[in-house]
Amino acid sequence: MTQIEPAQTIEEAIVQTLAFCGVSKLTKDNVKKVHLRSKQIQYLQNGPGFYIYDEQVEVPGEDGKSEKIIEQRSRMPFLSELKDNIGVANKDINAIDDKQWNKILLEHITAKAKEWIKQEEAYLSHLEEEDSNEYPKYEH
Repeated sequence: MTQIEPAQTIEEAIVQTLAFCGVSKLTKDNVKKVHLRSKQIQYLQNGPGFYIYDEQVEVPGEDGKSEKIIEQRSRMPFLSELKDNIGVANKDINAIDDKQWNKILLEHITAKAKEWIKQEEAYLSHLEEEDSNEYPKYEH
């Protein structure tokens, strides 16, 4: 996926969401589709979203007492936030229909699966090299 500048407002995140979802304008009729596509994108990215925000969290301090720190988090817009922003448009978008969208998803899933296969093969090859160095293989 393309690297983008993090959105600092929910409105910026919605515009980015529209761009990545292939939807030029958020409407009452497509809001649930945009929400679903945003969650699919989030899944493909292994969790991060387009909206970056700070959250105060408690962590154990060195003295045993908890202390509050600020952590940066990210998420996709909630359905309610999308509904509150119906009418937002991103005119620079080439619309992606459902058939094209499903093809794009499958391509990304397949690419990730192939990457995992290469990692698995490299790992197994490394294990075989270690085994052959430690113990001679038994020849029949």
